[in-house]
Amino acid sequence: SALSESVDKVKGFEVGAADHVTKPFDIAEVIARIDTHLTVHRLQTDLRGQNERLRLENEKRRRVHEALRESRERYRLLADNATDMISRQTLGGNYLYVSPACSSLLGYRIEETIGRSIFDFIHPDDLVLVRQNLKPLEDCPATTTFSYRVRRKEGPYIWLETVSKTLCESDLG
Repeated sequence: SALSESVDKVKGFEVGAADHVTKPFDIAEVIARIDTHLTVHRLQTDLRGQNERLRLENEKRRRVHEALRESRERYRLLADNATDMISRQTLGGNYLYVSPACSSLLGYRIEETIGRSIFDFIHPDDLVLVRQNLKPLEDCPATTTFSYRVRRKEGPYIWLETVSKTLCESDLG
């Protein structure tokens, strides 16, 4: 442009100009400005592409998170309403989780079992049998089924049949 006043340049930028070169043109300056604008355009295009990939990845993660939340809710619903006692224990036998059926079957509140050892509840004559049946569970994966007597909070011992399965690190995801 032959217009070189600041007011003219500002007016040009206000109506959408990306740059301003005054006459007489210096070819090196024009080439440098074109290179700069091409670089800015390429970077903006790359940034838009990266933003779209991030948006898609975030959407995918949101869907996975939602599916995981729903899966946990379904599992909790099943475990909390099962008539069989479902529990999770350490390899040493300490309860980490017991389903509400524990209360109806054994009379213990959930809080009374969490952190305690399964061996606290087993009939003394069955301790050796239970320990022998739990030994294979130290290998992963493993499943074992056995019967033994368990002390109810109020009343006599009752017989339970247990199906125990070791959850491996890969199962816990």
